[in-house]
Amino acid sequence: MILKNLKPFGLQIEDYDRSIDKHLANLVWENGFVVLKKLDTHWSVINGIAQMLGNVAEATPVDHPECKYVGQITGQKYEDGTPKGRMGKASEIGWHSDNCVTKTLAPFIMFQGVENLDNGTQQYLSNNIVFDNLSETEKDELRKAEGNFYFNHDVFQNDLEDLIKPHTNWKKLVVEDPYGNEGFFYPHLFCTEIKGTSDNEFYFNLLKAKFSEAPIYEHKWDIGDLFITESLFTQHRRPPTDNPNRLLYRVNCGEEYAWTK
Repeated sequence: MILKNLKPFGLQIEDYDRSIDKHLANLVWENGFVVLKKLDTHWSVINGIAQMLGNVAEATPVDHPECKYVGQITGQKYEDGTPKGRMGKASEIGWHSDNCVTKTLAPFIMFQGVENLDNGTQQYLSNNIVFDNLSETEKDELRKAEGNFYFNHDVFQNDLEDLIKPHTNWKKLVVEDPYGNEGFFYPHLFCTEIKGTSDNEFYFNLLKAKFSEAPIYEHKWDIGDLFITESLFTQHRRPPTDNPNRLLYRVNCGEEYAWTK
């Protein structure tokens, strides 16, 4: 295997050896994401890794009814409501975590480049890099804070109303991952206000400014790339695409655990 640390964060592995499967989840948490380069795109490959990582959630079979876990990225639906499995022509989707509306967390999102990628990209941002660059006083203030998160469906091109009902709720901003390590939960696209600090407005505006300055990792897809990211401290977004035929596989997976009350 060839391991490469990416900038500003993330880990790339070429010639992935399944003998390190038991370490893969920890590598994802440690690095924010792991990219396994150029795997076979047969559905059984991503299916096998998803089952190894743990319980699988919110994945719908499209072209492979024998596969319980693999769904296809979709920006459009057929008339009966089933996903077409293609990106469709879509504007940018802003920074978000897929888990900002859940109480239990299926922590990993897996994407695999399959066909018609045409130099397509996906972008990633680390909340923990933002948090680590704050002063100790600012960190202590945010350890006491909660954010009010509202999941705004308007930023998505496909209709999610049938899948997740929008709601508002308060969640702690500094939480622990499954290994007990501190991390910063702040899908800032959906945070409308914070409370619990000595000056809530100041810290809300501070975070807005810090995230606008945060370094970004942009992944350019190669066929077979399997991108595994944790969705607690890492956010993602899709730049605009005019390519209606780009095809990715997607799975939400991982051992579920209650990360907030």
